[in-house]
Amino acid sequence: MLRIWCMKLIPFVFCCPLAPTKQPGWWFSWPKIGIFGVGLPFVYSPNLVWFACAALIYCCFPYDLEAAARWDDTFIMQRLYINLSCGILWYSWWHLSIYYFHFASRKFNPKNNGPTLPRLLHNMWYCVMGLVIWTAVEVTMIHLMGSGKLLYTPNEKLLTREGFSTLWWVLAMPAFRDLHFYFAHRTIHIRVLYTYVHSLHHRNNDPEPFSGLCMHPIEHMYYFSCVGLSFFVVGSPFLITWNLVHAVLAPAAGFVFENMYCYFMRILSSGSWCSPQISSRICIQIAFTSHTSSIV
Repeated sequence: MLRIWCMKLIPFVFCCPLAPTKQPGWWFSWPKIGIFGVGLPFVYSPNLVWFACAALIYCCFPYDLEAAARWDDTFIMQRLYINLSCGILWYSWWHLSIYYFHFASRKFNPKNNGPTLPRLLHNMWYCVMGLVIWTAVEVTMIHLMGSGKLLYTPNEKLLTREGFSTLWWVLAMPAFRDLHFYFAHRTIHIRVLYTYVHSLHHRNNDPEPFSGLCMHPIEHMYYFSCVGLSFFVVGSPFLITWNLVHAVLAPAAGFVFENMYCYFMRILSSGSWCSPQISSRICIQIAFTSHTSSIV
């Protein structure tokens, strides 16, 4: 039987044959976060793709701490342009994959017609607002680091003892994000908050990729409050990038993973290494996975 973690791979990125292995013990399969959220759940899951995106952004567009310390307009606009470009490209890819490339059909919309134009524009508007708030939170955190108000570990010390905290939290970030989202989401379902804030997110009766980050601005702020981890953990500025990129990318994919996985598993089940029975079990398991969960 394939390890449960293989079921979490994105087939069109990691579609390589895997030999059957012995089913891991209960401590590894429940609560499905391995050793406190590190290890295999990080590698054999979409987290690896999201981490690669975060690392690419961090390396290609490094932070200018000196410019951030003085609230330089050029630095702020650069981060806004980067974040808007990356976010819109990511969400557009998932939208196109479902409604134009027809990689899969929608669960509550078998005809796969896609959202109406007003609904799509509504979702895109609030999604872009989320990307702007992402930038505001990111710039503020980097400003605190650049101005010396927030301790951090320089990149050149990542392979020393000082960098151990950063390396550990890089692996544990998906588990932290799920924990943060669980309590934040439970809070936002308190009646008064749900009525005036969170209800906007639930206007989508047939969620599509852009609806993942379609939230009230107040909800965006509490959603991105996960970056507050850096107030308690002394680590590299990359932790801020990884934390926020994970928060931005996960919702888009989460709303369509069930359909996409089942689509590619049906394709792979025609091969010699993945039987239709395994494919069916994968689709069933995904159907019970939270739309934002990254480790379950």
